[in-house]
Amino acid sequence: YGCTSLTEAPELPATKLVSDCYRYMFYNCSSLSKVTMLATAGLDATNCLNSWLDGLFGTIAGSGASSRTLTVASEAAYTAIESTLPDIWKSGATGTTVTFKY
Repeated sequence: YGCTSLTEAPELPATKLVSDCYRYMFYNCSSLSKVTMLATAGLDATNCLNSWLDGLFGTIAGSGASSRTLTVASEAAYTAIESTLPDIWKSGATGTTVTFKY
């Protein structure tokens, strides 16, 4: 939360998410350019991904990076979390690459 100098997130290897687990994790981390989140279960747990890549007043995570890479476990996992992503982290956004680990 608020780590404006963080450019690469540590890999998030949990395979199952629980309520509130990643809530606000990278909030306002404006320089963030790489996130790897490998969960495939519990992606709908209450608030688990609430604002995890968001921020206030244009400081969305990664908003200061020239490019961003989001790696998720699979295409199905991406589809499940897409609604939790700010527009700049979505597949097809300028400067953003979405990859799948498996």
